[in-house]
Amino acid sequence: MSIQWRTSTEVGEGRVRYQEETAGDAAKPLEAVAKTISVEDIGLLEDAVNHRHFVTLTNLTPGTTYTYSVGDGTEGHWSRTGQFTTAPAGEAAFSFLYMGDIQAGYDKWIGLAKQALTTCPEAAFCMTAGDQINRGGERNDWDAFFDITDDIFGRLPMVPTVGNHELYFNEPKLYLDLFHLPDNGPATIAPERAYSFEYGTALFVVLDGNLPPDDQASWLQERLASSKAVWKFALFHQPLYSVAEGR
Repeated sequence: MSIQWRTSTEVGEGRVRYQEETAGDAAKPLEAVAKTISVEDIGLLEDAVNHRHFVTLTNLTPGTTYTYSVGDGTEGHWSRTGQFTTAPAGEAAFSFLYMGDIQAGYDKWIGLAKQALTTCPEAAFCMTAGDQINRGGERNDWDAFFDITDDIFGRLPMVPTVGNHELYFNEPKLYLDLFHLPDNGPATIAPERAYSFEYGTALFVVLDGNLPPDDQASWLQERLASSKAVWKFALFHQPLYSVAEGR
């Protein structure tokens, strides 16, 4: 499970404390040291540089709910407690959420997302189909997105893909700076623009529809052929068939 958060540049180190939910308050939590990078938006006059901290927790117990908090390792500098649940060890029915373009109108979208979670409270994660924001090169848009989704994605893993609105001068720089994603995509494109993972009996392959299909086709075919998953899903932003004439 990957956990990430942002701070001012005054915070130079990040740590995650976590433990099984049933461990109780008396148990000593585990602690993991995060990696830290600088995220810069040269278009901002104030607070142009942030630190992003991220860590992937491993050796977790399958099918188990964990609580966690993030901080800098010193007492009194810890966030409120969040939680996540790991994937089951074997075959088990599960559900997940799929959301299309979010892009703008977050105050309305958050109502839709909360309604989806009310309908499907046991959702394992949420896949978002790109265009998480409107202007991908401006951190103001990302700040608004992460602010409104904090309560949801602080407990429900997010599985994003690159849309055309993530691009800025043809590169999704802030998208890649702000998300910590699996680095297991095709060697023919930049890391984290495409990736895959298995959950239970399902394979999920996330593609970058902004790039030439040939750069990802061989890798996609290999992933589909080598997986024994019962269900196989491919996620990408652009539709195969457009309702717009000439597209």
